[in-house]
Amino acid sequence: MSETRARHRIRRAVESRGFRIESIEWEPIYYGGEMDGMCGGWEIVLDRPYVPNTSPGDDLFGLNVEEVLAAVDYWLPPPSECGCDRQHDPISAARRINDPEKPTHSADCAHHIAYRLPWWKAAER
Repeated sequence: MSETRARHRIRRAVESRGFRIESIEWEPIYYGGEMDGMCGGWEIVLDRPYVPNTSPGDDLFGLNVEEVLAAVDYWLPPPSECGCDRQHDPISAARRINDPEKPTHSADCAHHIAYRLPWWKAAER
C-alpha cells in the first residue's frame, strides 16, 4: 500500500530530526463539546520522548498536516546546531505582539521544514 502525501510529509519531517514514527493516526475532525472544543486530526507517536521528564512525551497532535509540521519544527530538536531562534513557536505567534508568523527555522537553514499555517496573514507568504 502506498503512503499518502500527508503521511509522507509528516514522516519525512520527523525523520529529518532524527526521530522515527511508532504510529500515525488520522481521525475526522469533530466538535468534542464545551470543554474539549475541536477534536480529531493527526496523532503521531514517536519512538522516544522529545521532552525530558514528561509522560509519555512522545506524541504530537494537529488538526491538519500544517499544524503537525509546525509542532515538529518547534518541538523536535534538530540533530545539529543552527542560528535560528529555537524559542519562536510558530503556532502561538499569532497571539503575541510583534511575533512574526513564520516557521521556527528560516528558509536558508538546513533544518527548515516547508509549511504555512492557515491563520497566518497573507502578507507573510
